[in-house]
Amino acid sequence: MSDSKATPGRVEHFKFDLGDKVIIREINRPGRVEALMIDYLGPQYRVAFWDNSKREGSWLNAEELDAR
Repeated sequence: MSDSKATPGRVEHFKFDLGDKVIIREINRPGRVEALMIDYLGPQYRVAFWDNSKREGSWLNAEELDAR
């Protein structure tokens, strides 16, 4: 039996959910949240969007997105 105590994890809250429609601020282009991740920067969102007839995707943080 171990005497070590479990340390509680950090609780993160996501501003957007899977499938949410968003606007990518930097390029003013609509997109859709397709994945969520937490890394050392905090919550991240993989957003799929279309650019010049090509489907693109990028990991962005909430400050780079607006709700649509």
